[in-house]
Amino acid sequence: MDGKKASDWLDRERSADLAGKVAARDKECFRNAVMALGALGREENADYVEGWATTPWMATLHGWVELEDGTIIDSTPTWLEADDDRLYFAGRRYSRADIWGSMEDGETALPLDEYLRMEMIPADLRDTYFAATEAVYGPEAVEFMKNPTLTKEAS
Repeated sequence: MDGKKASDWLDRERSADLAGKVAARDKECFRNAVMALGALGREENADYVEGWATTPWMATLHGWVELEDGTIIDSTPTWLEADDDRLYFAGRRYSRADIWGSMEDGETALPLDEYLRMEMIPADLRDTYFAATEAVYGPEAVEFMKNPTLTKEAS
């Protein structure tokens, strides 16, 4: 499983524009992504995504928007300022209807996936998480993490 390279998929100009429109904040990627999705025109087919993004030193839980053609909109300011080639690994995708429906139901905690919110790894996302981790640390790190006595996992 390969991640999407920022140099190939991230639209920095559009991301920066949306970051300004939604008053994006550092360390609030999930909020920024939901707000950016709302700021996109309704004719724009896009999803809110929860997954992992890499830096040169770590894979971190992250939220962003993906357009129908795969273009990434990442409105979190510190991520826009980075000039390294980060990778994005999608975990969960939510449509506008999913987002607004969950908000109407009173579920406004982000990330929307309850396991990710508790910093646990749902079973169906383990391969995605391990691929993001391997991209930064190499296969030995993933083998170490797969030891069940060392990894906090959700079943």
